[in-house]
Amino acid sequence: MPLCRMGRNHPMPRKGYRNGSYTRDLVTKTGRIEDISVPRDREGVFHSQAFERYSRYEPEVAEALTEMFVSGTSTHKVWKVAETLMGVAPSASAVSRLNRTLTEQFEA
Repeated sequence: MPLCRMGRNHPMPRKGYRNGSYTRDLVTKTGRIEDISVPRDREGVFHSQAFERYSRYEPEVAEALTEMFVSGTSTHKVWKVAETLMGVAPSASAVSRLNRTLTEQFEA
């Protein structure tokens, strides 16, 4: 199915072809949004403007978690606070990525 439904004699060429969709979850300030359907195209050019690619957390949520780490809060406490406030606790890999990002920013 083409992204732009145009007839054969249309002067503008097609932009690309859809290639189904996939689902993902996004954690926001107000909680988790589950099973968001994200379309994809065959060339891999389409990117959603609603959230960043590969991101599972809103930037504000990631920033708040990062600030807790900077202030010296333990990983376990950060996990408990996130679970209490948002109803979702960050995964161990998400915590590791945030710590890695902080370390890279500090060393730069």
